[in-house]
Amino acid sequence: MAVRQVEASGGEGSYEGVVMTADVEIRTGEGRLLIDTQPRIGIDLQASCQTAETVVQNMTGISFNNLDVILTIQGESETDVVDGPSAGATITICMIAALQNKTTNTNVFISGAVNPDGTIGKVGGLPYKALAAAKKGAALFLVPQDQTNITVTIAEEDSPAPGFTIVRYEQEQVNLRQLLSEQGYNVEVNVAKTIADAYNQFVN
Repeated sequence: MAVRQVEASGGEGSYEGVVMTADVEIRTGEGRLLIDTQPRIGIDLQASCQTAETVVQNMTGISFNNLDVILTIQGESETDVVDGPSAGATITICMIAALQNKTTNTNVFISGAVNPDGTIGKVGGLPYKALAAAKKGAALFLVPQDQTNITVTIAEEDSPAPGFTIVRYEQEQVNLRQLLSEQGYNVEVNVAKTIADAYNQFVN
């Protein structure tokens, strides 16, 4: 899951979630991590991939010294550059599934960073990501610990006189599942504290 900025009317910017797919192939090789992205890749995503390799080796006991990992990430819509840690958990889960020759559930989505100890770290933009996942047919959306309730900024307009508008921005706590329900989507929102926890909910 990613977030991109889109132009709104009047030249103002807004944000929307983007669903991306991660495909991992592991073959005999030289310990290389090969990354192909459409759109372009950012530095933080590369770091997440390296952390993912470390976590997978620690969890499975399998060394990557004689293996090549080929990671392909593709966005469903145009996004200039993919960056940030949000795909870390997904990439880690996909690497483990590839090693174990398992397939992942296509109706399960996740957004979370991967930490070196195998825990899942917090990320931003969850309201946009959750809505994009719901539109794509998600039955389950996994989020990091303490992020089922998130803070959003609400714009409130007041027109005290003709031709004069005051816009106030207030922060409000919302529940992700309730937010999706209000938009007409029935999506379960669960916490995944660790990669092992998320993997068990992802793999057939």
